[in-house]
Amino acid sequence: MEKVKLQFFLISLISILFIHLKAAVLTIEKVRLDYRNAVENELVAKQLLDDLQHSSNQNILFIGYQAATEALMAKHAFMPTSKYSWCKKSMSHFEQAIAIAPENLEIRYLRLAVEVNLPSILGMSDDIPADKQQIILSLPRSENTSLNKEVIRFLLDRKLCTPSEQETIKRLNK
Repeated sequence: MEKVKLQFFLISLISILFIHLKAAVLTIEKVRLDYRNAVENELVAKQLLDDLQHSSNQNILFIGYQAATEALMAKHAFMPTSKYSWCKKSMSHFEQAIAIAPENLEIRYLRLAVEVNLPSILGMSDDIPADKQQIILSLPRSENTSLNKEVIRFLLDRKLCTPSEQETIKRLNK
């Protein structure tokens, strides 16, 4: 009986250590890459969500990516009730992240990208104008050139900007 308890204890300890080691190696670069792959791959989305939920990293971007990944889970879900539930979780986590970092370009971009893809009937796209405005204000201050180009391309491709906003962000893209 003692041997069984010891084995159980060791297996539990190894499992806990594995989870902590796995979470410790999660970087924002890996999260960004995995997120892009998760858009079309449900298994990658599930793994990324699990990684984010178990991460010990307190980076606010992780909450934003968790929210965006939850939205992807809605995309991958079959049942309408599951889709709706994932969207609600996603919006709740976006609200949490934006409350902490309201001027964060990347989190605002993630939420905007999710909201423009949601059916309007869900009533979860009310923040599009505010997110777009904050993004346009944040772009000149951002030093992440690749993110800036991605955001600008998204805004222009989706035709989300007025002509004067288009001119403003096109100047930033040089």
